[in-house]
Amino acid sequence: MKYYEFLEKEIPLLKIKWEQEIRKKHKYIIMTLEKQIAKAFNLHGDNWMKHANPWSIWSRFATVPFLVLAIWSRVWIGWYSLIPISILIIWLFINPTLFKKPKNIENWGSKSVLGEKYWSNRKKSPVPKHHNTPILILTILQSISGIMLMIGLWKLEINLTILGTITVYLTKMWFLDRMVWIYEEMNNEQTTKNIVHLADSAKNEGDSNK
Repeated sequence: MKYYEFLEKEIPLLKIKWEQEIRKKHKYIIMTLEKQIAKAFNLHGDNWMKHANPWSIWSRFATVPFLVLAIWSRVWIGWYSLIPISILIIWLFINPTLFKKPKNIENWGSKSVLGEKYWSNRKKSPVPKHHNTPILILTILQSISGIMLMIGLWKLEINLTILGTITVYLTKMWFLDRMVWIYEEMNNEQTTKNIVHLADSAKNEGDSNK
């Protein structure tokens, strides 16, 4: 009887610990993957600001249909399709650091990139927790959309390819919109901290002058 009572107490605890370990490992894998992607595109330090240039954002964003067309062109030009594919892939890699820092970041595109910067740095500077689940869902949706597009291109299924392209764009736009939200929240939080810091400094200076 005591043995069963012991199991009734321990099994739920073991289940909770197991779930916590899975969450930690999943979070670690996601963050490691994000860092590797940022590293591949040379996104660190001031390069984030270069990528926040609207020309960088939208020219890169517009590349997807051209890449889809380049991959599809193997039907018409065979192995020569590797030429436009290679050029477009190189473009995607150099694009984030190709443009100058923007003079103004008060636009949706720039905020989305800077929100991604906050998100990639969330281990050091945590973002509000209410973003975690939606971003996980959006990441999964983006992955499904990407797989759908790749299958369409592999099988040369025009309907699946078009559907995959549309869903890739929709899920990416939704994801970037969430990044804008993160940027604005983090920016407002930082502004509030700066105001409090200035107020405290002014108060301390006033006290020292008395």
